[in-house]
Amino acid sequence: MGVIRYWNHMNKVEYSKSQIVDILKDINEFVVSLDQIDTVFHELGEEAWKKELIDYLISSQLSQRLSKVRTTLSAPFPTELGEDDMDYLERNMESVKYWTFSEYLNRKGIAK
Repeated sequence: MGVIRYWNHMNKVEYSKSQIVDILKDINEFVVSLDQIDTVFHELGEEAWKKELIDYLISSQLSQRLSKVRTTLSAPFPTELGEDDMDYLERNMESVKYWTFSEYLNRKGIAK
């Protein structure tokens, strides 16, 4: 699948050109498409815009394709667990804020 490796305790990672090009194609498609959808908000109106956005997210398989990108980018990192029972990436992503249903309910003031 190409060159994927890491050296010197994660100071350098390497990917093949084809891997980077594939990742950039996906990212570029998503960024440009989402920007274009965003620019037609006023022409479509809120409901049609939301529907178009959701349709694009589903039809483009955004979640699955970003998952593939994540897999490719994560591949060269070590997966051994440390004393904290986390691997290198888990440890470095502890502060990432994910969407959760409970947070949504809290934001909307809806009791669960």
